[in-house]
Amino acid sequence: MDISAWENRDKSVWLETAIPAPDARQLDGDVDVEVAVVGAGYTGCSTALHLAAMGKSVALLDAGQPGWGASGRSAGWVCPNWWFHTPPSQIVKWFGEERGQRLNRLAPEAGRYIYELTQRYQIACDYRTTGHVYASLTDRMRDTLETEAEEWAAYDHPIEILDAAQLAEVIPTDRYRHGMRVVNSGLINPLSYVRGLARAAQSCGVHVYSNSPVRSLLQQRDRWKLLTPKGSVLASRVLLATNAYEQGLWPGLQNSFIRWTLAFVATDPLPDKGAALLPKDGGFIDVDYSNIFSLRVDTEGRLGTSTAALAFPSFEPEKVAAQFTNKFKRIFPTVALPAWRYVHFGQIAMNTDILPHLYSLAPGLYAANSYCGNGIVLGTQMGRQVANMFVADDPEECAFPLRDLKPVRSKHVMEGASRFVLQPLARLRSRFL
Repeated sequence: MDISAWENRDKSVWLETAIPAPDARQLDGDVDVEVAVVGAGYTGCSTALHLAAMGKSVALLDAGQPGWGASGRSAGWVCPNWWFHTPPSQIVKWFGEERGQRLNRLAPEAGRYIYELTQRYQIACDYRTTGHVYASLTDRMRDTLETEAEEWAAYDHPIEILDAAQLAEVIPTDRYRHGMRVVNSGLINPLSYVRGLARAAQSCGVHVYSNSPVRSLLQQRDRWKLLTPKGSVLASRVLLATNAYEQGLWPGLQNSFIRWTLAFVATDPLPDKGAALLPKDGGFIDVDYSNIFSLRVDTEGRLGTSTAALAFPSFEPEKVAAQFTNKFKRIFPTVALPAWRYVHFGQIAMNTDILPHLYSLAPGLYAANSYCGNGIVLGTQMGRQVANMFVADDPEECAFPLRDLKPVRSKHVMEGASRFVLQPLARLRSRFL
């Protein structure tokens, strides 16, 4: 089945609650700028905004509206850390002392920096520093969580270890045995955030174009020409920030990541604004549930959860949410499963080595992707880092290492196994854990 068939924007909770999209017209004619950015998601908007703030002329193009892709379909978790249970020491081991330390300082700063951006540019996106709780049903995660908390403390990144009694104050169940709270984490309306970044970029002089898919890239001496249905952009540098929505613009880029499809379902505002399920903090993530089990509440009391998409897609919220019904009932046996009203699907780009990838494709041509479901934080930081690199004309100004483009081995096998083997097994596992 074509992956695009999973997409349904009509019932997206973010479309109903987000701030209006910026006024971005279709590109019609020819534009000459210093930098062209393709893809108006977190990475693209952040890159364009930071470049313009440093005096560069920028064109930002999207095939749809800003935030149309993965950024506007996110669950809205602001998680200033790496993939689940990847401690700082692992990053240092993989990337060396100097690069690893630099990256580890970048991660915890991300949550604070997003707050600064929302304040500086008056982005109304319901950002709240709530502190995410990661909870485990068993004691087997205790050492892992304690080690992670201890290591992050050296980077001024506070993490609180929670025992069963403390978890019961956050999540009204006695099932969870051990967990942690990442203090600087938060919640956000993701579509409002990316739309706000795009509008901020416009205010700094960025030419933002919607409904302007780039059909081809042509190298003209030391510059690049981007062709769209009704116009073109000539630029000295280009960043492809299409992430999981890459459509073959550059050979091999689609094969550099593993594409996952996730769903987000949400309720209408609950009478108690979700207090019966989440009396504190506004959200938690179950670290034992490999098929994704998380709950969060927005500022108006809508309950939302991310789930792995069904092998055979449905656009009915109740049917999508049904895959975690058994887990829900085991955790909250006395609470009625809420009525789900909204559902939308989104694609995320995954890789096997945790960090997002920044590629040097050709002289002046770059691409960034693979945020492993943490695009709000890492995409924002990637944009900032790429802007620094472009302005300084020095790759060392970017914390993320430049890589050569390489395909993921057995990409299609891994994507098929995730959809038809791993996700069904995870749903089966949820019946017993």
